[in-house]
Amino acid sequence: SDRFFVQELARLYATAERYGEAASEWVVMLAWGDPGVEAVSRTLTTSGVDRDTAVAALRYELARSTTTYFERRGGLHLALTIGDVEWARRMAAETVREVSGGRASQLLADYVGRARNAGDPAGAAWAARILSAEAGTPADSERWLAAAADLAFEAGDTTEAWRAFTGLVGEAEPGSDAHRLSLNRLHAMTAPTDPLGAQELLRRYRVAYPDDERTAATMAVATADAWVRAGALGRARRTLETGSIGDAAAAASRAAALGRLEVLEGRPTAARDHLKLAAGGAGPGDGERLAAIELLHLLNRADSTSVALAVRSKQDPAPLAEAVGRWQADGAVVGASLTRLAARELAAAGFVAEAGMAMETLVRTWPKSAEAPGALLDLARAAGDDPGAASRWLEALIVEHPDSALAPEARRMLAKLERGEGGA
Repeated sequence: SDRFFVQELARLYATAERYGEAASEWVVMLAWGDPGVEAVSRTLTTSGVDRDTAVAALRYELARSTTTYFERRGGLHLALTIGDVEWARRMAAETVREVSGGRASQLLADYVGRARNAGDPAGAAWAARILSAEAGTPADSERWLAAAADLAFEAGDTTEAWRAFTGLVGEAEPGSDAHRLSLNRLHAMTAPTDPLGAQELLRRYRVAYPDDERTAATMAVATADAWVRAGALGRARRTLETGSIGDAAAAASRAAALGRLEVLEGRPTAARDHLKLAAGGAGPGDGERLAAIELLHLLNRADSTSVALAVRSKQDPAPLAEAVGRWQADGAVVGASLTRLAARELAAAGFVAEAGMAMETLVRTWPKSAEAPGALLDLARAAGDDPGAASRWLEALIVEHPDSALAPEARRMLAKLERGEGGA
């Protein structure tokens, strides 16, 4: 067929390093849609192809004035596929300027989803803002503005997300998806630093959406956590105990938070009751249920004062070093579980360095404990931009714990690092 001929010709040109001629054929293939984009992308990653030179030739061909809309659209899809998000955004902007309104909107709407899937939520937010500004109806404008704000939130642009969501809360109709999302996201941005502001947003959400117990419970737990970090345990309890809950998942989520609060207040028996409910309930996620089971198990193995200290480390990490030293000196295996819990609490509260020190203490002091493989994996993930350190932690997990359920994941992450594909 003609398509086979074009593909074969492009392949032969690329093999002969005649990238300018290959690019002419690739542009034709890009107009075929996703199959053509996939074929070109596959060629660019073929062994022996000088990708940088090939992409440069392709950029040159796509910049020609004779390039069709479908070829340029395929080009920006290819740019997203190979991870060149800046190139993709430039092509999208140039193409939108050159085509009619309906086709431009269609391209941008498609771009929003593709850019997000390609790991570029900021680019997706850019396209969504244009769609909001040029929408034909207020409802469509609001929908795209909410999408843009949410994508900015995902991209870490909290300033833009806050500005947009604050506007939407005031302008969007209560009961609309945009209004609901805006209250939820504003709460997520507020809770870490302003428990009083989070409390007010939670109140507004409960008034506007009394039947959405699951989301309200998640917001209540985050608000209570903020009060705990501020040392206001009574405010945390009142936040969690306000209102009745009929939804099983919401009840389990609240029970888990109350269990942790009882630990902090020195009531291990009450803590066990709440944690049993959370462990046996249909919580919103396996992670939360597992955390409740682990904390319940730890309460049955260690003294409640030590458990409370581990949980309280997210408020004040200073006493933790002394406690870990004491657990170390005691030599009890339960010290590994306590240290692991403390490391998680520290990481969740943003004490990254302290969490790393706790995990390193764990793997040095209790190298054969059941908690050691998880700590090694967490240390590898926390290594961030230091692939050498990440590799060392992963190798330790693989060598010292070859039968661990986490060993296959460690091997996968190590192979990725060895291929030069970024941090663990």
